[in-house]
Amino acid sequence: MHRLFSFNCNCPCYRARPRLRFQLQLVFLVLVSLVRISTIIFCMVIRHHITTKSLAVVVGISFFFLLLNSLLHYYHYREWWHYKPNFVRLEQKIILCNTTLSTKHKRDLPYPLLGNMRTSKHGDKLCTNKPCTNRELEHILVFHLDDHQPQPRWSELKRLNPSADTYIGFHRTSAHAAASVAHSYMHSSIKPPQMLGFGIYFARSIENTLGKARFKGAIMAAKIRMGNVKEVTLNELNIVRNTDERHPEFDTVYYNHKEDHRDQFCVYDEKQVLKWIIVVDQLHDDKFSDNEMDSEFDDTKCYCI
Repeated sequence: MHRLFSFNCNCPCYRARPRLRFQLQLVFLVLVSLVRISTIIFCMVIRHHITTKSLAVVVGISFFFLLLNSLLHYYHYREWWHYKPNFVRLEQKIILCNTTLSTKHKRDLPYPLLGNMRTSKHGDKLCTNKPCTNRELEHILVFHLDDHQPQPRWSELKRLNPSADTYIGFHRTSAHAAASVAHSYMHSSIKPPQMLGFGIYFARSIENTLGKARFKGAIMAAKIRMGNVKEVTLNELNIVRNTDERHPEFDTVYYNHKEDHRDQFCVYDEKQVLKWIIVVDQLHDDKFSDNEMDSEFDDTKCYCI
């Protein structure tokens, strides 16, 4: 019962919500601290009573263990919500010119937090909003499956909202490249063939990065400033293929596929990518398995503790 009321249980609802869990734990610890402080004050105002004085000393000492408990909760929260992958099985050594994370890098997420890992048990469920209007990158990755498309195709979005200038895109790359991007910026693809010209490519869903990306090992969800967009169809691809010569005329090329879920787009300037989240796959990151993060909730009893 103590684990339940202190928000330290293994309730499945916490599986995808490490930040919420820590916030609840913090509130609980503050309330417990206030009760203990009140107890100490009450004991100290009762004069000439050795029992109450001893109780005040014991309660005071207990703050040390409360602090240790708080540090443990904070460590657990950092491990999940401020995750740092442990890269393995890379084709080449990671050499970073800058050890500081990019200001555009929101966070790394461990693979078990992805929407495909939701269990549909007691709060550990996918988003049920149809359509979902939440554009937070964390929400999109954690509470939706790989085929989720956060927004309609660009032309439809502009019809609904003419002032729209940002779009959610998904990018697949190697784990090695993802490590570099986290500390710098997203790099343009300049090795032909490039269907939409030289730039940074995105799809409308994680699922539709498959078959398009030349590398795999990590996925990225990003918020992009689209700028001046040139929309093209299959018959117009020759206008932009393998070139960035028309860059002064537009910032982004958007390919309207005959099947709209297979649309993709290319931005020409890395400054258009405003922020991103990276998820390294389980083949190239063994930290969550070594720390048993992928099985943390497997021993849950009575659906909660």
